[in-house]
Amino acid sequence: MYRKFLVFLAVVGLVGALGIGTAVADDTLPLHNNTAEVGTDCPDTIHNFWHFVVTPNNGSLEFDEIRLNIDGLGVVSFSGSDIIPNGSQLDNVFIQVPDGSSLDDLLLTDSEADILGDVQPQSLFNLSHVCVGTGEEFGELSVNKVVDDPSPGQNVIPATFHVNVVCTDNGTETKSASLDLVPGGAAQTVTEIPAGSTCVVTEDPVPSGVIDVTYSTNNILIEEGDKDTVTVTNLYDEVTPAAQAVALQPAFTG
Repeated sequence: MYRKFLVFLAVVGLVGALGIGTAVADDTLPLHNNTAEVGTDCPDTIHNFWHFVVTPNNGSLEFDEIRLNIDGLGVVSFSGSDIIPNGSQLDNVFIQVPDGSSLDDLLLTDSEADILGDVQPQSLFNLSHVCVGTGEEFGELSVNKVVDDPSPGQNVIPATFHVNVVCTDNGTETKSASLDLVPGGAAQTVTEIPAGSTCVVTEDPVPSGVIDVTYSTNNILIEEGDKDTVTVTNLYDEVTPAAQAVALQPAFTG
């Protein structure tokens, strides 16, 4: 029994030494700087992000865990999906600033990262740049144009129709657009409409000959990530073709 126990301890020691079944950081680097210039290449334009990189940056390293000392929160650990790679680069990543915190809450003391790979003596854990988000979440609205003409060739159909889109939130205008739509043509899309806005679509002016303008939907509530659509349809009056004169040939007798 004692011999089996010694064998068990030896196996456990070997597994631990080899790192089998675990991801052990090859080195831990302290944060080199906690201020940086503003950049624009972050995952979205809504949230604030810190952009971290290990330098020299050659794609051979990987962030395993990042621990950041955030003023008001203390040391917060980020790992797994919290660490957002810049494309396929695992040593060049983004961390979303926690809700309620700001970009300048990042403290240098006790901020560090566990790095996997062949970490060189000159390697540094750098704050590359920061991204300032708008704080707003957005949706979009696409507008289509359809003409219902019961008398083809009799009505005069404009090449384009003018449509206004006005979006508001609690009485304050958040987005507006003026569109010139081609009947049966591609939809036109109003983008970056702040979430929570309600959009009203109106055709103005209404061309002559149109007896009704209908909207597939209206007073449209925009929520985050929405890709809403509305179709504006013009119904034209039915026109009876004018009676054609009939030429009569005179009859001669004699």
